[in-house]
Amino acid sequence: MGKPDHKIDCLNHKIRNFTTYLLTWKKKHRLEGKFTERMVQHYKALVRKLINEKSYDKEYFVKHVHNTLSHLTGHHEDCDQFYCHEDYIFPPMEISKAAYDELQMYLQRITNKVDRLKEGATSNLAEAFFAVVCKFDHGKIKNFIQGNNYKLRSFCAALSFNQGPTWNYDLIRKYLQIDSSVMESFFQSKANSVYEE
Repeated sequence: MGKPDHKIDCLNHKIRNFTTYLLTWKKKHRLEGKFTERMVQHYKALVRKLINEKSYDKEYFVKHVHNTLSHLTGHHEDCDQFYCHEDYIFPPMEISKAAYDELQMYLQRITNKVDRLKEGATSNLAEAFFAVVCKFDHGKIKNFIQGNNYKLRSFCAALSFNQGPTWNYDLIRKYLQIDSSVMESFFQSKANSVYEE
């Protein structure tokens, strides 16, 4: 049998979705005036901090992620000094039981996936790489696999991603032994011909 897979959720996407949910949640329960933008930003930072630094301790993580709403609304009986200090204490605020229970259900979805989040992984590198691939394939959607065209473009994208945007310039100079001034003149003439057309 092969090695079992371990799925990891993207931390950035999880926090972004949480922020979007908070904005919808406070509008639904008419908390715009009470639950300020500063509180939303602090809440987002607080959950990220707990995921990054405390998710290895599941019991602590679950307890204090669920306590974050009480912390933000001014009830600090169950808070921990790890995140509860004077810089981030807001005036007491009362919210309805329906609003409280609904947000706790969303927080439960985060704690259920703590094993996927404990590595603090993100998909930033993957997204950055695919952005480079898109630049190299120029939106090519027809005859995608004929002549290994797309495969070659993907290899070039990987070289560009790993070695930087001058990878092709460096290879030409290394293997063709062409002087840099000659290369610059060649590419400049090509650029000029494009503009003249």
